[in-house]
Amino acid sequence: MNILSLFDGISALQVALNRAGIKYDNYYASEIDKYAIQITQKNYPNTIQLGDVANIKGSDLPHIHLLCGGSPCQSLSCAAGQKESGLEKGKSVLFWKYVRVLNECQPDYFIFENVASMKQSDRDRITEILGVEPILINSALLSAQQRKRLYWTNIKGIKQPKDKHIYLKDVLINNENEIYRFYTNKRLVGKSITIGSQVGSVKTIMGQGVITGYTDREKSYCITATYNKSCHTDLLSRSCRQLIFTKPIRVSRIGKGDQEERIYSVDGKSICLSANGGGRGTKTGLHEIKPYVRKLMPVECERLQTFPDNFTEGLSDAQRYKCLGNSFTVDVIVHILKNLNTVSIQQRNLSCKRTTKLLSSSHKGLLKKTRYCL
Repeated sequence: MNILSLFDGISALQVALNRAGIKYDNYYASEIDKYAIQITQKNYPNTIQLGDVANIKGSDLPHIHLLCGGSPCQSLSCAAGQKESGLEKGKSVLFWKYVRVLNECQPDYFIFENVASMKQSDRDRITEILGVEPILINSALLSAQQRKRLYWTNIKGIKQPKDKHIYLKDVLINNENEIYRFYTNKRLVGKSITIGSQVGSVKTIMGQGVITGYTDREKSYCITATYNKSCHTDLLSRSCRQLIFTKPIRVSRIGKGDQEERIYSVDGKSICLSANGGGRGTKTGLHEIKPYVRKLMPVECERLQTFPDNFTEGLSDAQRYKCLGNSFTVDVIVHILKNLNTVSIQQRNLSCKRTTKLLSSSHKGLLKKTRYCL
C-alpha cells in the first residue's frame, strides 16, 4: 500500500495510520519546512521525502492507494481579510497543486482537509471540483481542543465521532519549569478585580467597567502555530486570546473583552492551534500556579492534537508550537481511516472499473479529466 501525503507537516497522517492499525509499504511526503521534516524523520526515518509539491509528478510515482493533504488555509480562514481570502490568494492557491496531483496519481482514496470558517463560495467550489460533499468534524469531540475542520473524502460511511469528554484540565501537566512561568504584575495588586473561574459564568473586564459574561463554549479555541511570541504580562494593554484559570485569579482588564480577550476555564477546552497566533498568553492560555501563571507547554499542545508526548521534542518551543498548529488532529484522521477498507484495496486495483470524474475549472486549464475509485 502506497501513501502520498501532501503538505505533510510532521506526518500526523503517519501517526494516524499506525494508530488505526493500517499497514503500508511506502509513505511519500511532500513538505518544505525543514523543522517539520526533522520531526518526521526522527519519528519515521523510512519516510520518502519528495520536497516541494510543485515538483511532484504522478508519473514518477507508483500507484498511490491513499492521497491525503490539507493545503495552507490562511487565505481561506475567516481570519483573512476579505480582499485576501479565496482559493486564488496567498498560500491557498496550493489547493490547485493538490488537485493536479490528484488528477495525475488517480488514487483509490483521497482526503482533503481545510478550515470550516471559509466562505461558502470557496467551500462550494472545492466540493464541485473534488466531487464529494465535505464532512464537518470538530476535534473537540476527540480531544481537549476546539478545532472545526472540513474533510472531503471518497471514503464511505464516516459518521460523527462520539464525544470523549476530554477537557483542558485533563491534559495539563504539573510542571515547575520556570521558563513557562509568568509572575503576576505587582503593580496590579490591590487594583485589580477577582475573576471567577467557574465554567459558564466568568467576570469579564471591559473598558473601565465590569460585566458578567458567560463562556460561549466548553471547548477551547484552536491553538496557533505562533504560540511562543511574547505577550506582556501586564494585561492592561495587550489583548490575550485565552486566559485559563484553575482557581480565581486577580487581573486588571483584558482589552475590550472581545472574542480574543475572553476568559475560559480549564473545565472547558483549549483554544485552537493555528498558523496565525501570538502572545505569551495569547492562544495558549495562562494558568494560575501560585505565585505565578503559566502558558501551555509543548507537550500539552501535543496532547491537544492527540500526538504522543514529546513527539516534537528536539525543536525550539517556537517551532514545536508552529508545527503542531499547522497539523491535523491525529485522532480525527484515525476516525476517518477506520472506514477505509484496506482488505479490498488490492482487489480494487485489479478489478475496479474506475469512475470517471470530469473536473472542470477556468484556473489556468489545470483541471482535466481524471479517474479514481468512488
